[in-house]
Amino acid sequence: MNHMTARTMNIIMTGLIAAVLLAGCGKSGGKAPESGAAETAAVETANPALAGRPVGICLGQAADGDQARLRDALTEALTARGFSAESISVTDAGGSSDRLAEQADAFISSPVDILIVLPARAEDMAAITDKAGSAEIPLIYMETFPEDGEQARWEAGLQVTFAGPDAGAKGRAQGQLAADMTLAVLDVNGNGAIDYVLVNGDTALPETMTGSDALMKALEENCTVNCLDELAAYGDRVTARQVTANALGQFGPQAEIIICGNDNMALGAADAAAESGRKVGTDLFIIGGDAAKGGIEAVQAGTISGTVTRDYAGEAAKAAEAAAGYLEGTYSGHLSVCEYRRVTAENAQDALARLG
Repeated sequence: MNHMTARTMNIIMTGLIAAVLLAGCGKSGGKAPESGAAETAAVETANPALAGRPVGICLGQAADGDQARLRDALTEALTARGFSAESISVTDAGGSSDRLAEQADAFISSPVDILIVLPARAEDMAAITDKAGSAEIPLIYMETFPEDGEQARWEAGLQVTFAGPDAGAKGRAQGQLAADMTLAVLDVNGNGAIDYVLVNGDTALPETMTGSDALMKALEENCTVNCLDELAAYGDRVTARQVTANALGQFGPQAEIIICGNDNMALGAADAAAESGRKVGTDLFIIGGDAAKGGIEAVQAGTISGTVTRDYAGEAAKAAEAAAGYLEGTYSGHLSVCEYRRVTAENAQDALARLG
């Protein structure tokens, strides 16, 4: 499989999108944040005029760990900006798009002064955008990146923005994490390139392809790379162990690094590595994604080389900045994209503490 030729157009588009995004959380001059950096801290002065201004937050599903962390981070970031905690109301759609729409409608009718929505699906956005726009209520989306057509509508004078990671953010962070390890360390077989295998969820999904392309681009900016294969494990540890074992059997020492779509699959890859006699950190490296508790603990133990995590505090700070800016008349952006943070053995304990 040759990623460098099969997805040229996607890589170009990923690069163009990344080049025009607004400054990401924790970024400086376009560089990715250092792996040991703490999550972005909000730097602002509370505006007393915002106290009592009602804010409605619609969660797509509070049981989702990401959304629960964003809920808590949002409350903290909004109060730091001057909004009063008692004026912030949160609903939970429980994974139902219909329920999410009803809850957004209720906030619009109340009305709130700011509406923040975390939809589970991009296609749920259009109807909410229409209603909030008609009511002239500023709208902030998080969690789910909008489709191109929806973004284009916002440019026509709507007070709508997105705060959070785009589809390529995880891949960019994983690629940079691998590049941080340096070619000298990763080039176990001595051929002058990083030879890697991708273990993803559903490889047919557009967002998976975008993430894979962003990963490869981040790697190619630092060294010569060769994607040996991209395998589907659908987020499952057992399936990831099986497909990784097959890849290690097929490619042998040519496979130097296994990059996985989440930590559950990375743990499966680590199981396969142990069973095959490969030693992580010496003749094989494994990178996870989404920084789950088990994955971070594996990073500490050395059975996974590293992982990446969302910057929940940074995303919430960007959303709170937009909320305050809309009401103060100082905000007009439509995209505020945040990058993932890199987790290594050096900062794994801090990453665990942030999970709570």
